Amino acid sequence: MRKLLIVLPLIALISACSDNDSLENTGREAGAAADQAIERVGNEVDGDRADLQNSAEKIRDKARDVKEDVKKGLSKADNAVDAAADELKK
Repeated sequence: MRKLLIVLPLIALISACSDNDSLENTGREAGAAADQAIERVGNEVDGDRADLQNSAEKIRDKARDVKEDVKKGLSKADNAVDAAADELKK
């Protein structure tokens, strides 16, 4: 009976260690899953940022084209006004 009483705390200690190992493994798995989720979200953010920058660059290019077209149109209008003024002077 004494041997059983001596072995019983040892069994409880082994059982507690097994539970701690299990909790430690669960913690590691949860940490790894969290790291993967953070990395995945970071990659998505980087991808979205790149898409946004590409879209912004395309918009800037279109705005430059429109600005050039407006400048050309204004130049043509100025030339037409000057030509009309010259005709009226004659």
